[in-house]
Amino acid sequence: MPVLHLMCGLPCTGKTTLALQLEAEHRALRLCPDAWMARIVRDGWDAERRVAVEAMQLEIAERVLELGNDVILEGGFWHRAERDHARACAARVGAACRVHFLDAPLEVLIRRAKDRA
Repeated sequence: MPVLHLMCGLPCTGKTTLALQLEAEHRALRLCPDAWMARIVRDGWDAERRVAVEAMQLEIAERVLELGNDVILEGGFWHRAERDHARACAARVGAACRVHFLDAPLEVLIRRAKDRA
């Protein structure tokens, strides 16, 4: 059964690090909205376009799951409604869904954010 992996957590908690590990372990398709925003939109802060990118990635994920492959979505999934919607999409095509919640102390988040800048 294919699995939809949802990376859930604030920026700098390690979502991408874990997603890269899961991608290799499960030969999964990893979809990262930050990467698409940077390369296509060229503005990571454009909320309207981010919503469109994340919706498109979920559509792609649903099709890939339907084809029998695992997918990893790095959208953050901070809101329960977002997680519930993604779970419903996975269930619609007979896939399982696993939420990976990542957390880190505030000091670590601040340090990692500074390191990125």
